[in-house]
Amino acid sequence: MSRDKLHVRTRSIFPYRRSPSINFFQYPPMSYIPKNRASSLEEKLALTEQAAEGSIFTIFISIPYCKSRCRSCPYFKGLFPTKGDVHLTLDNYVDCLILQMQRYCKTLRFSTARCGAVYFGGGTASLLAPNQIARIVKNLKEALHLERNTEITLEGNPCQFTLEYLQEAKRGGINRISIGYQSSDDVVLRTIGCAHNASEAVRAANNAVKVGFETVNIDLLYRIPGQTYAQWKLDLHKAIRFGLSGISTYEYIIYPGTAMEKLVAKGILPHPISKDTAHQWYLRTRGLMRENGYEEDRKGGFSKPGHTQMYGALSYDQGCEIIGLGAGAYSFISGYQFQVPNDPDVFKKQIHKGRYVVADRLSVQATKRNLMERFVIFSLFSAELNRLRFCERFGQDPLIVFPDVFCKLEGNGLIEISPHEIRLTDLGIRWRSNVFYEFYAEEFKVSHSS
Repeated sequence: MSRDKLHVRTRSIFPYRRSPSINFFQYPPMSYIPKNRASSLEEKLALTEQAAEGSIFTIFISIPYCKSRCRSCPYFKGLFPTKGDVHLTLDNYVDCLILQMQRYCKTLRFSTARCGAVYFGGGTASLLAPNQIARIVKNLKEALHLERNTEITLEGNPCQFTLEYLQEAKRGGINRISIGYQSSDDVVLRTIGCAHNASEAVRAANNAVKVGFETVNIDLLYRIPGQTYAQWKLDLHKAIRFGLSGISTYEYIIYPGTAMEKLVAKGILPHPISKDTAHQWYLRTRGLMRENGYEEDRKGGFSKPGHTQMYGALSYDQGCEIIGLGAGAYSFISGYQFQVPNDPDVFKKQIHKGRYVVADRLSVQATKRNLMERFVIFSLFSAELNRLRFCERFGQDPLIVFPDVFCKLEGNGLIEISPHEIRLTDLGIRWRSNVFYEFYAEEFKVSHSS
């Protein structure tokens, strides 16, 4: 269907205010598995079936420990044990990770497919000692025959990223580093409850560049209570001066029930800037990054040419399957989205019982239409849906599959349609979550309507 054949509605009152709070990375959405119905998922996931020729998958390795809890972190899993042998605790956890990984990799489904990227996340992945990282990477390479240039990312806290640590991590097989830098302003860091200070953040970034990783990325946060645009702009300019190949900017979110929400409610900390003001900060950030040679991979995620994060590109932009290893990790296999329990002790017990597909939350199996919805949502994370790629994947143009939705979005000025792509406008980027929600299947909206 051409753009001319789409009936563009007359633009009236703009319909959007706020979409439900949803993690769009998890589609189809998951629900908890009742204990009396919990069972092995191996058969559902068709692990004994050979993957399609040329299939690529990614691996996420979860290290579910932190030394402290940031005031509004939604990814928190648990504090690192303060008693006992720390290295031994992690060694035992790594043993279970390797057992789980080896079992997955011996299945027909994954032994015949190619691993395109590996991501060590958390929690705080840098709590692993370099020799523990090297042991995991060695086992991955033996089980999967990873290509020499396969992206292997280690995410971590500046406190751990000393020069010696990073040198050993690189020797152990890590080629991409992502630093939870957050800000170079101590006041901002104290506000959000970070474990590190500004000098440690700067030192970690300089160390990573000095060691010579293929890609060095830092995370920066804006819309923090009390943060000024001058502080934010200074953070950006300092990051650019490092000569980094990746800078990921995230809007700070105050999650319900967190310490940050209580501090703001009591007036101890000011309310953050409005959503509209935050969007203006984002637009200025995007302009500054473009002026300095960065490309935007997805909203707020900027990289130099040739340094696009492959884990995100494969897992989300291209919709590849994901093996999630370790407590709290998410997987997407054979159309099912599922999550390993957050508690590392529960995870380890299951592994020792011989179960390697461990889950306490599970989605329904995605239909072909669900997969198309997922593809559109994930593509628009980067503000652009490639029509030709969609057609190659599903055999239909997205405008034919979702004619009414695209008509509505174009009529409201949220997208621009060309023969090859569908792009979000600046207004569409501002209301991106609402755009995503348009592709959320009606049967899934019920559970998020309250």
